[in-house]
Amino acid sequence: MTVAEAVSTRRVDRQNRTRTFLPEVQALRAVAVLLVVVYHLYPGRLPGGFVGVDVFFAISGFLITSHLVASLLPSGAMRPARFWANRIWRLLPASLLVLAVCWVFTLLYAPTTVATDTFKQIGAASAYVENWVLANDAVDYLARDNAPTLVQHYWSLSVEEQFYILWPLLLMGTTVIAGVLAIRRGQARRSRVSIRALWIVMASVVIGSGIYSVAATRFAPAHAYFDTFTRAWEFALGGVLALAVATFPQVIEKFRSHPLVERLGVPLILGLLMILASGLLMDSSTPFPSGWAAVPVVGTLLVIAGGLPRLRPIAQAVQWRPVQVLGDISYSLYLWHWPLIIGFAMVTARRHTSLEGIIIFAIAVALAWITKLSVEDPIRRLGRRARPVWPAFALALIGAVVLISLSVAVVSHREGTAAEEAAAREQAVTDQSGCLGANAVLGASDCPEPYQLTPGVDPVLPYTDLDPEWCLTWFDEDWRSCALGDEAATNGTVAIVGDSHAAALTNPLGEYLASAGMRLETFTRFGCPAMSEQAIGLHQQTPEMEQACADWTRRVTDHLISRDDISTVVYTSYEWGYTELTKPDMPALTSDDIVSTLSRVADSGKQVVLMHDFPATGQREVPTCVAQSADPAVECSQPLSVAYVKGPYTEAAAALGPRIRVVSPQEATCDADRCYGLVGDVVVYADDNHVSETFARSLMRYLGPALMDGKPLTDPHSGG
Repeated sequence: MTVAEAVSTRRVDRQNRTRTFLPEVQALRAVAVLLVVVYHLYPGRLPGGFVGVDVFFAISGFLITSHLVASLLPSGAMRPARFWANRIWRLLPASLLVLAVCWVFTLLYAPTTVATDTFKQIGAASAYVENWVLANDAVDYLARDNAPTLVQHYWSLSVEEQFYILWPLLLMGTTVIAGVLAIRRGQARRSRVSIRALWIVMASVVIGSGIYSVAATRFAPAHAYFDTFTRAWEFALGGVLALAVATFPQVIEKFRSHPLVERLGVPLILGLLMILASGLLMDSSTPFPSGWAAVPVVGTLLVIAGGLPRLRPIAQAVQWRPVQVLGDISYSLYLWHWPLIIGFAMVTARRHTSLEGIIIFAIAVALAWITKLSVEDPIRRLGRRARPVWPAFALALIGAVVLISLSVAVVSHREGTAAEEAAAREQAVTDQSGCLGANAVLGASDCPEPYQLTPGVDPVLPYTDLDPEWCLTWFDEDWRSCALGDEAATNGTVAIVGDSHAAALTNPLGEYLASAGMRLETFTRFGCPAMSEQAIGLHQQTPEMEQACADWTRRVTDHLISRDDISTVVYTSYEWGYTELTKPDMPALTSDDIVSTLSRVADSGKQVVLMHDFPATGQREVPTCVAQSADPAVECSQPLSVAYVKGPYTEAAAALGPRIRVVSPQEATCDADRCYGLVGDVVVYADDNHVSETFARSLMRYLGPALMDGKPLTDPHSGG
C-alpha cells in the first residue's frame, strides 16, 4: 500500500472496511456532556465534572485532524475556506440562537449587577473570544469573583473555534513547506516528507503547549484555565492519534485485532475508567489543566484508538439508543444547560433544589432535541458541498456585529444612566443630615427602616464603584506605595497597611485626611494580611505567593519603623478569610502573629490602629442578592454571631491592650441581631467581601475620627 493510499483511508475497522460512523465517539460525547451538566447541576456530587470539556477537546482534535490529513496528504492541498465554512454551518446557527435568547432574557430579567457583564460576554461569545474575556477577569482582582453569566460556558467553544482557525493553517503550512523542500523527489517522496513534517509539528505543539500548561497553571492558575495555549496540546494529542490512524493503518489494525482489544475491549474500559475517575476524584483544588488534564484526554484517545469491541455487553452499552441520542444532541445540550441553570437562579434569587435540577436537565434535553431537529439537522442534510462558502462567513460576521452592537448600545445606555445617578447622589453620600448609606444609622436624621430598600431606588451603583487602579502590590511585584490626601502633610502622615480590603478604604480615607490636612500612604498587597512574617495566604495562592507575602510584610514593618514622619498606622485586612479560607496544609493567621508585628510598630512610638473588617457575608455576592431580593433585610444579611466571630483580631487586641487602638465598623452595618448588606439604600459591598466605595465614603465622616482620635462611631460630634 502506498503512502497516498494509506492516508486516504481515514478509519479502518477490523475487516479493513471504512467506517463512516463511530458509535464509540458518540458515546464519548454523551459521557462528556453528562459530566459537564451534572457537575454544573450538582457540583458536590461530581466535583471533577469539568473534565468533560477536555474530552470534547480531544475528540475535536482527532476528528478535525482526520479530515485535514485526508485532504492534505494525497495532494498536498486543501481549501481552508471550505473547511471553515463547513464548521460555521455546523456550529454557528445553534450558537447564535442560544446567544440571542440569552440576550433577550438578560434585557428582561437579569439583575443590573449581572446584566452588564452578560451583555459584554454575549458580544465576546459571538466573536468566539469569551475565553480571553474570562482569562482577563481571572487576573482582574475586582472582576474575578463576579457572578457567572448566562454565556460563561462559551469559553470552551471559543477555544475550539480558535483551534479550528489556527490548526488548518498550521498543518497546511507544514505540508506546503515540506512539499517545496521535496519538490524534485516525486509524489511518494513528497508525501513521506510531509508526513514526517506533520509528526514533528504536532509533537512540538504537544510538548510546547504541555510545558506551558504546567508552568502557567502553577504561576497563574486562574488565567491558565481559560488560556487557549494551555489547552492546545489536548487538541494536538488527538491530532497525533488521527495522523497515526491515517499513516499506519496496519499498526492500528494489528492493535485493534489483539484479543485484549477486539474481544475484551480493554482500551475502551480503561479509557472510560480514566475519564470517570477524573470526574469523581478531581475537584477545584486540582491544578488544572496542567498535567492532570492528561488523564481524561488520554482516556478519551484510548477509547477512540481501541474502537468498538466485540464483547457484547460493552458493544450494546456503547450502541444503546439513549447513549447515541445523547451524543447526537451533546452540542445543543451543552449550549442550553448553563443558561437554564443561571437563568433559574436569576429569576428565583436562589440555587435550584435536587428535584429542580432534574427538571432543568429535562428541559435542557428537550431544547437540545428541538434545536437538533430544527437547526442542526436541516443544515447537516445539505451535505458539505451544498453549503455555500461566503454566505457562511457573512453569517458569522453579521451575527457577531449584530449581537456586539446591541450589547454595546444597552451597556452604554446603562452606564450613562448610572453616571447620572452617581452625580445626583454625590452630595447625599456625605450629607450627615440625610439617610443615604451609613448616615441612615449613624447620622443626625431619624431614618425609618434603614435596612430596607426604598421603592424606586436602584441600589446597585456601588457594584462598580471601586477604583480599578488600586495602588496594590500585585502577586508578582516587589513593592508599590502611593500617597493620597494633603501632599504637604501639614498635620502629619498616616499609613494604611493590609490587603485589598485596606485598599478599598484608601480613596475615602484619603479624602477625609485631605480635609484634615493629613497625608495618607498606602502599604497594601493582594491577598496578604500584612501582619504575619510566616507564609500565610488565601486558599487560591501558591507557595511562592505566600512566601512573597511574608517577605513583603517584614519589609513593610521595617520601613514603617524607620519612618519618623508617620505618626499613625492603620491595619485592616480580610479578617475572616485568613482564618477560615486558608488551605488545610498551611497555618492560619494567629493572634501571636498580629501581636508580634503590631508590637514592633507600636514600640517605635507610633499610634497603631487595628480595624476590624466589615462583617462576613457568607461569600454571597451581595449586590446581586440585593438586586434580586424581595426583602434584602432578611435575604442579604447574616446573624451577628455568624458575621462577627471572635478570633485572632479580638485575641490580639486583648493581649496588646492600651498599646493600640481598636476600631470596628460593626455599628454602621449591624443592629443587635443581624449584619446587613444594604444600609440607607446603598449596598455595603461591591462583591462578596470588599466594601463598596460609595458606602465607605458615607461612613468615613464617622470612621475617620474613630481611626484618628478614638471617637466612637455613634458620637454625634464625630462627623465634625
